[in-house]
Amino acid sequence: MDVTTMTTEARGEALVGLALAEHVDDQHREREAAEALNIVRQNVTKTAAKWAAVYAFERAASDLTDWTVSPADRAPAHLTEAVMTLPCAPYAVSLVFRAEWGDGNPDALAERGALFVERDCYAVDCGASHITRVTSLAELGKVLSDHGAYDLDMPHDKATPPAEWDNPTAAHGE
Repeated sequence: MDVTTMTTEARGEALVGLALAEHVDDQHREREAAEALNIVRQNVTKTAAKWAAVYAFERAASDLTDWTVSPADRAPAHLTEAVMTLPCAPYAVSLVFRAEWGDGNPDALAERGALFVERDCYAVDCGASHITRVTSLAELGKVLSDHGAYDLDMPHDKATPPAEWDNPTAAHGE
């Protein structure tokens, strides 16, 4: 482009065009970088959730897990989360892994994280999710047994998540 032969108006139009093109390129690069970070977050979180299940449930049971990484805005900003929906009627039941992101090391996430059972409740006086921390396959079985006995259909106190829900490292005494 020979700017020496361009009018002032043509130069202005060219400058606007270049600026808009650069802006679009920047947005594209930022979107690609965000997508790449999200893919890393999903892969690391799935791996950490799998390892946390191995630590809590032993290898055979952990092989049955199929984790879906929650959108980044579901959990508090410093946490990452993976969920597995469990086939338990009458209400929705999920096995949830939560951990502080830290340096993104899946083994460290697995060790710092915690497993929870989240059960939806539609009781008139409650209507909240019931969250129970589980550290073993037997504990998971107890929560599911209570759930199968329709414990949420009986009168109960309003649900309060355990402290570890928003601070999984507290589950390890840190």
